[in-house]
Amino acid sequence: MNGNSNYTNGGQDGGYRGQRPARPYVPQNRPQQNQRPQGIDRRSASPRSYSTGGGNFDGLKLLFIVLVVAVIIAGVIFAVVKQRAAKPVSGSEGTDSFTETLPDTAETAPPDDPSRVKYAISDENTIKLTSQVASEYVIMIDPEQGRIVAEKNPDSMIYPASMTKIMTLIVAYENCDNLYDTFTLTKEITDPLFVAGASTAGFEVGQPITIKDLLYGAALPSGGDATDALAVYTAGSIEAFVEMMNKKALSMGLSNTHFMNPSGLHHDDHYSTPHEIALILQYALNDPYLREIMSSRTYHAQATNEMNPDGITMYNTMFSRLGNLAETDTAKIIAGKTGYTNEGLNCLASVGEVKATGKEYIVVAAKAPGKNDAASDTANLYSLLFGTGN
Repeated sequence: MNGNSNYTNGGQDGGYRGQRPARPYVPQNRPQQNQRPQGIDRRSASPRSYSTGGGNFDGLKLLFIVLVVAVIIAGVIFAVVKQRAAKPVSGSEGTDSFTETLPDTAETAPPDDPSRVKYAISDENTIKLTSQVASEYVIMIDPEQGRIVAEKNPDSMIYPASMTKIMTLIVAYENCDNLYDTFTLTKEITDPLFVAGASTAGFEVGQPITIKDLLYGAALPSGGDATDALAVYTAGSIEAFVEMMNKKALSMGLSNTHFMNPSGLHHDDHYSTPHEIALILQYALNDPYLREIMSSRTYHAQATNEMNPDGITMYNTMFSRLGNLAETDTAKIIAGKTGYTNEGLNCLASVGEVKATGKEYIVVAAKAPGKNDAASDTANLYSLLFGTGN
């Protein structure tokens, strides 16, 4: 899931029926008044239409059939219109990326919801990136002005991999009353992660772990053991926690994000967009404690019992990916989260500061082919846009 892991996981993301009307009953020939009935061969006699008051019953039958056909056609048209109402998400100019249609969220967040975020706006000064970056999807936003600075397929569907853990941190932290409460890791949590080849923080089964250590374990080494432990601690089960994640996305007003697990393991129905991942990161960074976690280069989890007598030292995978690019003459990257799956490839969501102005920008680079491409795309974007001579 994070940049250090290179695993293979097995997950991935009408009309009306008209019934043919029954044939109306049509009586056989009837004798005229005062006329003696003649013998009728009922095997060969042809029925006549039966008229009353000048109305023709065959005409009513035809009218009924026309109405049924009209209802069927209306149903088909309604189904087509409803399907096309789904929000289209397509690639921007400069790439041959696929076009994906994401379903509209059934509900929307109330306008006064304090969790609600605002989408950044593209304008005439927004730079359309093409070959300047290796990542297939990129967005740089100015969170202060709510403006898109540069973009490459910013609203296309992506598999967010371990960038998912940003939302996991948000939900777990906002629902935790005591950071020094403990949770004991179980095989029910670790075994599925081992089978999936997920990255872990290194916690041991049977080890009591503080919630604070689990938060750092999810953010820095991108531990799936930490994220799933946080899920069970917070909601009682991973499934219930995922429901909380999706409700949080809804309350934030995100219409193209859906989670299936708290760690970012691949699933076809686990998706987002670069734009919405940027907004999730922006939301997290507004909390000083979450900002502190994601900006830490290292963290030492406390010793607990004989299973962990010395504690665990954790390292931030983002800074490992960036290396010397974490700080250049132009900018420095402050905080963020890496990710990797076979399907989503390499990705990075980060916040950086331009040294000349002290202004911060959020960058999301996704589906980069090389291990360090998302990191180098991020650092180079600052040099491209804010370097000497620009």
